[in-house]
Formats: sequence, structure tokens, C-alpha cells
Amino acid sequence: MAHPSTTTPVYNVPMALSGSSHRTLGLEPDRAMARNLQHLSATRQCILGPMPVQLFLDSFLHVPSTADRSGPPQSGAFTSLPYHAGNAAGIIKPLLAALNGKSSPQPCCPGYTFHNTATRSLHPRRLGYMKPDICCFTTTHADIIQKCATASRAEFGYLELFFKIEADPMYDICSDPSPGTDPETRKSHHLMQDYGSDDEGGPSVVVQRAEKVFAQHIAFAGEVFARQHRVFLFTVSIFGYLARILRWDRSGCILTESFDIREQPEHLCEFLWRFSQTAHAGRGHDMTVEVAHADEEALFRTLISTEVRLQLDVDGEELDQALRYHYEPGRVTAIHVLQSNPEGDETSRRFIVSRPVISSLSLTGRGTRGFWAVDTTDHSVVFLKDTWRSHSTTGKEGDVLHRLNAANVQNVPTALTHGDVLYDAEDEDIGPSRRGLQKTLTDTFVSEPWKCQAYRGVDTQVAGRKHYRLVVSPVGYDLRYFRSTEELLHATYDVFIVMKDALARNCRLHRDISIANILLVKERGSDIRRGYLIDWECSWNVDESGQALQPGRAGTWDFMSIKMLRDSKNIRRYTIQDDMESLLYVVFYSALHWLPHNFTDEDGLPEVISAFFKRRTSKSGLLFGGDAKLRNTMDRFYTSAPTFDSTAFREWLDTAFDYHSPPKGKEVEYADKWSNPDHLDAFWSDFLHTHNLERGDRVTHEISPDYVPGDSSSSDDSDVSSSAASSVSDRERHDFPQHVHEPSAHPEGRDTSLQPQPGTGLRERVSPERLADVTPEPERVRASPRKRPRQSSEDAPSPRRSERIRGRQEREAVARTNAPANVPRAKGRRRATSAPRASASLGRSRQGGGPSAPRARGGSGGSARGRGRGDGRGSVRGARTTPSRK
Repeated sequence: MAHPSTTTPVYNVPMALSGSSHRTLGLEPDRAMARNLQHLSATRQCILGPMPVQLFLDSFLHVPSTADRSGPPQSGAFTSLPYHAGNAAGIIKPLLAALNGKSSPQPCCPGYTFHNTATRSLHPRRLGYMKPDICCFTTTHADIIQKCATASRAEFGYLELFFKIEADPMYDICSDPSPGTDPETRKSHHLMQDYGSDDEGGPSVVVQRAEKVFAQHIAFAGEVFARQHRVFLFTVSIFGYLARILRWDRSGCILTESFDIREQPEHLCEFLWRFSQTAHAGRGHDMTVEVAHADEEALFRTLISTEVRLQLDVDGEELDQALRYHYEPGRVTAIHVLQSNPEGDETSRRFIVSRPVISSLSLTGRGTRGFWAVDTTDHSVVFLKDTWRSHSTTGKEGDVLHRLNAANVQNVPTALTHGDVLYDAEDEDIGPSRRGLQKTLTDTFVSEPWKCQAYRGVDTQVAGRKHYRLVVSPVGYDLRYFRSTEELLHATYDVFIVMKDALARNCRLHRDISIANILLVKERGSDIRRGYLIDWECSWNVDESGQALQPGRAGTWDFMSIKMLRDSKNIRRYTIQDDMESLLYVVFYSALHWLPHNFTDEDGLPEVISAFFKRRTSKSGLLFGGDAKLRNTMDRFYTSAPTFDSTAFREWLDTAFDYHSPPKGKEVEYADKWSNPDHLDAFWSDFLHTHNLERGDRVTHEISPDYVPGDSSSSDDSDVSSSAASSVSDRERHDFPQHVHEPSAHPEGRDTSLQPQPGTGLRERVSPERLADVTPEPERVRASPRKRPRQSSEDAPSPRRSERIRGRQEREAVARTNAPANVPRAKGRRRATSAPRASASLGRSRQGGGPSAPRARGGSGGSARGRGRGDGRGSVRGARTTPSRK
């Protein structure tokens, strides 16, 4: 059976909130440029074209038998448009008149209306505030939009398709081969245009502008997917008098040949008419989601409130704040999950959801949403993962969890139900090519004779995907929400045991140990939350030697092992030692952000985080990294930088890294400490039983966003933890057998769209001579004080990019010249409290606005309340002495 079909789609879906600001996660305007360049980098190899227009229409817009056959107006429909204009407004005004039928007997798209939405913004020309030039709405939704605040992004939640308009044809990033070109020649033609170089050998001004225009188009499409339940989306690009029609799905994009809308209006008219005649599913909507009933919304709010109260031990206003991360009044929906039983029968179960705890802005890839959900069958609170799984994976994540559950591997989620998502072909006339599974179509056209090479000798790389849903229990909060040193080390030890058990009992490696994939679950009668290892989609079985059967990288860049980071060709295979190493990095990352230590922003904490966890370089278009982690194995350059208040934690950290990479002189003593996981198990278990670990000592370090441009996370193939309230972005997750290439906008090879070039950050502590005294040579470093960007008026015009760069370089040069020899450390830059509000944000906001303020309970010892900076002596005043979990 197929999913039950609804009569209307669900629009304007809530997006996940940022943990620190209660704003939509991932849409910070000041990071828009980096985000857009990342979208371009991740998507440009997934663009197929140019497809003949008529073939495009016949392939993707099936005309149902009940359609109005009178057809659209065609002759002279767009003759009022100029060949080019001084700006986009010169195209928008006459185009709107033509689209809405003001200059013809009937509109181009019956039943729909087109509006200029570019001007519905506080700052229409600023990145991060921009909206599509023209959006197509139903008449009902157009009225809703007119009542929404200009600052809202509701247009993305209600639009049916949009137009991206540029005034001049030169800004079309794509180039069509000459008419009549044979298929062999087309294979070597570059779809992405090469406009030549400027005088300094870099990309020309025109190509930079064209890339930015297309990157913004991709960002718009990605936001539509995030604010609607969609399988695919149509958009239109206008460049002066030329147009292209595009179709986007989670595999990429197919675009048509460009056509002259003045001389060939029939192409756009035919497209819009077919679009108006097709059903909701034929326009890209997922009809297996529907608006929940009023009684279901009331039930959802009650049960989710109860679960939040249990997990976070909060009430009153704190509970209301925490509830916002899961529930948006009036925006509650029902999602159907198809389940197959051993007898081959299929049943559909109904789950109520509202605001996701994670929503992806990446266009290609898994596009995962994760919800706390209520099962309408038994009223239990569960986690629903809505994702697009790769065709290339050996099995579904739900099947993997079933095997782990059957093998009695503890502290992994229990799979309740799962299945691929189906179209309802009985109710939706969507055409024979799309009946059955909801899956991507872009990948099915990679071998077509009209397809050209992607760009500069790089061919397209498109992964087919299927829409998939998984429901698991329990729910909880990811490791970012830990409350103390004690909880951090207990929860990560739980995860270490899961890793060992999964290998021993199911011959399986996780391959994505990350802060987002460790779930903290409150169990009744216990003050310390238990650690669960979640998100097993990247996992693989191992051979007799203990190596993963599938070679290549997987997981989250920040926490990958040195071996995998330096495997730019994706030929090495994971072992449990790689997962163990990732777990060490998770603990170190967590400690730098949320345990008390004396390392501040001025000391270079942001640069250490950027260099150790985030930095990557490219060689011949292939990503590799791990220089800082490799450096640390030699002299503990990074892990020795902070002085933690807890001497016990420092002992654990030093010993664990010594096990991983024995210090000089102890190679024999530590010879097999890492190769045999039992040694780390014995040490860790004994450590928890014999050491006093602090409670309530969580702090929030203010970390400048200058060098840490996002949450811990690189690839468009991102995914999300299976049941965590996670704030990890979609950018840093990898699962690719193919090579990853850099954007052409940066010919020097470094991915400057992700972060600037940081220094080591160890000012005052390490001499420049020590930096060079390492083999292999570490990355180049800068240790100059940073100059904070000046805050300008919202309405002031933005300077050109080259001017901004020159200005920043001049300010930094002045700062280096005037800087004192020893930069004093600012006092009190760390806010310490026994009741932190957990957050995934790395910005200068105080990371204290997470879902409700999860307070550390039980025992006053170890609290950092009112202590400002740590004293550096590792005090464990009042630390808890009980070794077991209570």
C-alpha cells in the first residue's frame, strides 16, 4: 500500500532554532557569503545540462488527462522585455505584467499569481537578507504573504516556484555548446563558463559575479526545501532576454538549454501552463505529510512538555523556553511512516511533529530533518528521522539498528519502525516515471547524450537517493548539553563500550563518532545521564582483519582520525582505532568549549579550535587535513595549551593521548595500549571508579566567530544524529567514495569559504622557533592580535569585497605593528555557572541560550559559580567521590 494522501500540501514548515539566540539555525546573515560559496562548492558537480527544453517538459511535467487543453498564450507573450537592462528591476516589471496576464487575454499560469518578492526585505541587496526576485503563489498564499512582516522569510515557506533574475546575459554561469554539436564533443564541453582571468591570474570579475549569482540561486532553493516538505522544486533563471528552467532534487539539478524568451516564448509559456495543470505531487510536494488535527496538537504539546521536563529537570519559564525547540503553536503536522512486516504486508503509522531539532540548508545530500515526535498509536515520545538515503548504501539504518538490538548491544537506539517513502499513485496523477518510491531523478540522466562536462575537466558526480524515515527511542540531548566533567567522561565511556560491543557482537564499526552522535538520556533514579551512540547510517561491517569492508572517508571532518584526514584519495579503510581516536577528539572539543580552563579568546582559543578541528587544504582539488592533530602526536602542542581546573580531567586527557601516541621514551611501555582497546577500557573504567570528578562545573567560553565560522561540522552529504536535539549543520559530514573538489573561485586551492587562515593561537606560550621545529612541517601560522570588525550602520552601503579585504589587511598590519610583546589576557571572559544553557553556537553570544538551561543537579562540589577564570591549580573542591553512576 502507499501512504495516505492529503488533499493539500503542508506549507511554511518550522526550522530548527539556534541554541543561543532562539533564531533560525543556519541563516545568520553575516555568514551568508561563506554559506553560499559552500553551496556552490557542494553542488556544482551535481548540475546536469543543458537539456533540450521540450525533452525537459515531457520528462518532468506530465499533463494529466483532465487538464484544460486550451493551452497557454504564446505569441508575443514577452516582447515587452528588454534584451538587457541596467538592473534586475528593468526585467522584473514587464515580466510580472506578462506572467500575470495584464498584457494578454489570460495569465500564463492559471490559478497562480506572481509577485515581486525581492523588495520584501529589510535589506534587499544584502546577502543573508535577499529573497527571490519573483515568486509564484496560490492566490490564498499570496494574501497570507502580504500580511507577513517584511523581515520574515515566509515567502520560502509558501512559494510554488521562483525566478532568479539578472539584467545581463553575461551573468549566466552556464554555457551551451553550439547547436548541432555531436555527442562526443558535448562530453568535453564545459557546462560552467570560463570567462578568462584578470590581470593577476585570478578569476575575472564577470565569472566571480556569475558564480555569486548562481550560489545565491542554490541557497534560495535550499531554503525552500528546508521550509517545505518537498521531493523536488522547479525554478527559472532569467538573464536579460535569455532564460533557463531548472529542476532541483536531493541529487542535484537539471537545467535546460537557454532560450530567447522574446523570440521563443512558447517554452516558458508551455512550462507554466503544464505546471498549473499538474497535481501537487507533480509540482514537487510530499503529500505524505498533512496538517495535524487540533486534538493531536494538544496531545503533542502535553507529552513533549512532560518529556522535556524529565530530560532537563526544568519547569515554569525554563520549560516554556525549552519547549520552543520542539513545538511551534499552530504549526503541527502528521507524518506517515510506512512499515513492512515479515509477512510482506505494509502498514502506515502516524506520528505528530512540529519544530525539528535539526533542519538542513544543504540542497544536495541527505537533507535530514529530525523531530521529537508523538506516536498516535501508543502516545509515546520518539525520535523521527526524515532523510534521503544513498542508493549506494548496503542497507537501511533501521535494519542495522535491528541487528544491533538483536545482538544485545547496549546504549544504541531501539528501532521502532522504518521504511522508504512512497508516492500515492492512486490519488496523484504524477506521471509513470515517478510512481512508487520517492527518489531522486537527477542521477538517472547522467548518461544522456546532451549532458556536458561539469567544469574545467571535472565531470559530474551525482548520487541517487531515496526518501526514508526512521523512528527510534529514546529521545535526549546531544553531548553539547553535558553538565559536568563527571557526566562528560561517564557518557563518553558508555559510547566507548558501545563501540567495542558492536565490533565484538555484530562485526560493525560506527565510522562517525562525533559530538552530535552521542546522546545524553536521563534515566529515572540517575543523576548522570547515560551516553547513547546514535546515527549508524555510515557504519560498515568489518573483515577478519578488523577493517571496514567499504574504503574511504565517512563521518564528521572535525573528529576524523589523522589517517582518514590524510587519505585524500579515499582508499584507506576504517578500524576501531579510528573511531577511538575520534572519541578522544570529541572529549577534547567538548572540554575546550564547556569545561573550566584558563585559555581565553585573547590566548587564541578560536584559532586552536579552527586549526585542530576544522582546517583543511586541497591538492589537485582533493581535500586533506590533520596537520594539527599530527603535530599534537609529537609534542602535545595543542592538548597541553589549556590548564583545566580539574586535575583529574587533565590526567585522563594526558593518559588517553599517551595511549594513542606514546611520548618519546615510552614507546615500549605503551606499545600495544592503542592497538588493543581492552587497555583503554581498563584504564577508563578504573579511572571512573577511583577519581573524584566534578559536578556542576560546566562553563560557557566566549569564542569569537572570526576563526570558527560555524558549528562543528563539511559535506553536502551531511546527516544528523538519530535522536538528539542537535544543532550540527549539514556542512561537515562526509560519506563519499568520490573525491571532493574545491570551488573554482579560489584558485590557490584553499577552501577560504569555510574559514580564514588561522594561527596556532598559542600566543605568549610558544616561541616562533618552536613552531618551525617540527617534522613534517605544520601549517603556516600567524600570531598577530585580531582586529574586531567595525560595526556599521544597517543602511550604510557595503564596500566592495576587494576594498574590505584591503581594509582588513591594513588594520591587521597596524595591529601587528602596535601590538605589545606580551598580550595581556583579559580577565573574566568566561562566564561560569552551575546552570548553563547548553548551546551548539560557537559565536560570541554566550552559548547560554540552548533548549532551556539544563541545570546540573546533585552535589554542590565542583561548581564554577562566580569564579570567573579558573585558578589553574585544578581544584576539585567538593568533588563527588562515588565511583558509580547514580
